[in-house]
Amino acid sequence: MSVCLSTILKRIEADLSDVYQRALKTTGSRNLKNLKAAQARWIAYRDADCKAEYELFEGGSGGPNAFAACKIGLTRRRIDALVAAYGKK
Repeated sequence: MSVCLSTILKRIEADLSDVYQRALKTTGSRNLKNLKAAQARWIAYRDADCKAEYELFEGGSGGPNAFAACKIGLTRRRIDALVAAYGKK
């Protein structure tokens, strides 16, 4: 399961990168700084939120899978939000 989640996470992070790069190209120069700051803060939020979920497993074997699944879910939602705000996938 961890191999599958890792594969999915890599793919979804690549999708996020593509959508984010398109958003950067679509946004006006006045908003560019805001979008970059928002993305950096969102990544910090996602990682902290998923680390908190990981810690619920107290070092157990389910922690890494929970961490990956959390990142996948939040990243998918971020992709949707970027597409809604800045255009198509």
